[in-house]
Amino acid sequence: MGFNESYKIYYNIFKILYSSGIKTFLIETFTSIIEAKASFLAAKNFSKEIFISLSLQENCRTIMGEIPESIAVVFEALEAKGVGINCTIPEVAIEAITKMAKITNLPLIIKPNAGKIKIAGNKIYHTLSDFEMAKYFKKFIQAGANIIGGCCGTSPAYIKNIARNKKNPS
Repeated sequence: MGFNESYKIYYNIFKILYSSGIKTFLIETFTSIIEAKASFLAAKNFSKEIFISLSLQENCRTIMGEIPESIAVVFEALEAKGVGINCTIPEVAIEAITKMAKITNLPLIIKPNAGKIKIAGNKIYHTLSDFEMAKYFKKFIQAGANIIGGCCGTSPAYIKNIARNKKNPS
């Protein structure tokens, strides 16, 4: 699907969301800057309060080979309210946020997965527990993250542990 077709689809989605009363958008889990840009520009017709995050592979690049610094530069130029990484293992997300923090003053979003996905028989699970994930909190902050959450495999307990670590960092 090309840029223009993607833009039109996203435009219709944001039009519905905006008409439903949603005024701030967090759009996430894109695998290329081009796709993310189509969505972002469509959203910009309805709101200036747009946060965006992309997903990275273990080589700290999008599936299209784009680097975190490019993500930060593009979306800062487009006037995003925040930019970041989601649906990525914690170590790679930390590496990416560290790189992004060096070249942008935008708030940085980190919403990693709970480790890698594993399959055992007919069960799918993530390699990090909620408690283990929350231990990354200090590293998220040190990397430069301002907005912290979770993606695949995380739970309300993980968010609770992050809040606990925020109050009592160790």
